Amino acid sequence: MKKLVWLHLFPLVLALITVGVFYEPLLSLYGLEKKTEIFSSDDLKQEKRFLKNYNQSAENEIQVARSLARKNQLTIFGSSELAGGERPGLANNFLPDSLGIPVLAIGHGYHELFAIYCELLYFRRFLPQSKIHIVLSPGWFEDGKGTLPQSFLEYVPPHFISHVVNDTLLPAHHLKYLAKSYDENYSTELSGKRLEYKYLEAYNRNIPSNSEVKKSLFLKHHLMVSDDGIGMANSEKKWKKWLSDSKLNSLKSLNDFFIDSSYFKKYVSDQKGDLKLISVGEIPHKNNSELADLKKILELTKEQNCDISFVMQPLNPYHYYHLNNYQPLMDSIEGLMAEFELTENYLNLFVTTKEEYEPGILTDVMHFSDYGWMKVNQFLYERHFNN
Repeated sequence: MKKLVWLHLFPLVLALITVGVFYEPLLSLYGLEKKTEIFSSDDLKQEKRFLKNYNQSAENEIQVARSLARKNQLTIFGSSELAGGERPGLANNFLPDSLGIPVLAIGHGYHELFAIYCELLYFRRFLPQSKIHIVLSPGWFEDGKGTLPQSFLEYVPPHFISHVVNDTLLPAHHLKYLAKSYDENYSTELSGKRLEYKYLEAYNRNIPSNSEVKKSLFLKHHLMVSDDGIGMANSEKKWKKWLSDSKLNSLKSLNDFFIDSSYFKKYVSDQKGDLKLISVGEIPHKNNSELADLKKILELTKEQNCDISFVMQPLNPYHYYHLNNYQPLMDSIEGLMAEFELTENYLNLFVTTKEEYEPGILTDVMHFSDYGWMKVNQFLYERHFNN
């Protein structure tokens, strides 16, 4: 009986006290009398190709909203694979420069699927018929825990939550998943008193008065996007040459393990100059938060009739061994793609053996080289623009 009280009744009583002590005094601080600003794409002065994050910037948000709203622009979400958006072979540079295809990429290290899912929820009204690509990394799924708390905070600021909560056209199962995931995975880590996050806890726990809290969530600003689709150049496609040249150039800087020499010396060699080997342990594929987040993205983008694609990066099998431990997870991902009729929109480059590995596709042990990106560029063109 005591165990029942402490495990179930005590948390509920504590939550109710929290409502009375903390929620009500905070309501006045979030009053709806505050003016909600409106930001329009008409005010943008430039076409950005890469954003590290939103940086609490309405301008960055409207860049992404405009990209998603344009039917002929591709929006790419990824993490460290995007390499700061600077290399000429990256899709956000190569496709515009060589084929006149507008692209915007966003992300840096640890920008993973739960954060991306929440961003897409925030931009929901711009999603119909959006062209979206997500660069997947095997490492995202490795521990099964999903997006890190600090990355969630970086990419999902409080006003994103306010807009999602107040989106009357959003199917209820998305808000339920958002609240449940936040409460279970982030609430103890993000212990601040932001009302938006507190609302998710209250919603998930069915705490009385959460409807009153919802009324006081402040919509920081609204985004307005004009229908200003930009034209595409009809450039010559030279895929055979581009692939051949990029592979040759990528191989030049690689050693016998197909790892960039400077990267090898700094990160993956021991004191004797020998390659360090990393054993891959068992990868969870049933209770994997990252995999569950991927499924919610697939549900959302299907509901919104998005034109979405994915690529899975490989890992270098000269550095990693027991890569076959990833196979059940990879099978689960392929199963999801088939379930949502996206098999042709999924480029799976992951392999488990040295014999299957294509030299030059990575620049280090886990990130695409220019040749790897060229394969992705061809895939993106053929999936999204070859019509």
